[in-house]
Amino acid sequence: LITKTNSRLETFQEQTGISLTNNWTFNGIALPSIKEMHEASTSYLPENKQQTVTHGDFCFSNILYDFRAQSVKVIDPRGLNNKGELTTFGFTQYDIAKLAHSILGKYDFIIAGYFDLKHHNNSIEFELFETESDAAICALFQSICQDKFDLTKQALCAMQIQLFLSMLPLHSDKPNRQLALLANAMKLYTELEKTP
Repeated sequence: LITKTNSRLETFQEQTGISLTNNWTFNGIALPSIKEMHEASTSYLPENKQQTVTHGDFCFSNILYDFRAQSVKVIDPRGLNNKGELTTFGFTQYDIAKLAHSILGKYDFIIAGYFDLKHHNNSIEFELFETESDAAICALFQSICQDKFDLTKQALCAMQIQLFLSMLPLHSDKPNRQLALLANAMKLYTELEKTP
């Protein structure tokens, strides 16, 4: 994930001209550069211990609920190893990170345009339009991740920062959405830094 993020950030810089080494201001908070946020978050990533069968793109858009059978079904698996070869094996933490970026990171809200963003030079003002039940859902998800998978809030934030940064060049067709993904990585970084 770290190598992929590094490569994609270089592509993002080439696409947009946005420097990876300039400091930022996010909602009035001084932040380091994109490169520094990326590197700082890597120290909080969980250790990959054992491979298992994984989905590879376990986010809301690939999870369906069959009301008649009362079962969950998943579509569009994306299992690739570090060499780009198809495989059904991977690390559970990656699937959890993909699910977290839908639940905690509100990826689907950003794709749907449920945000307000103002950008000038290296300053971003960003707000996601969340619902009243979001805080309770997020708290429950974090509790389950801690209890079942020993993943702290910091680890969840760090994994999502890596995912949001790695997605930047994939959304070059929608510059405002691309900036929203960057802003959300910054939002997660502020949460990472204030988490004890």
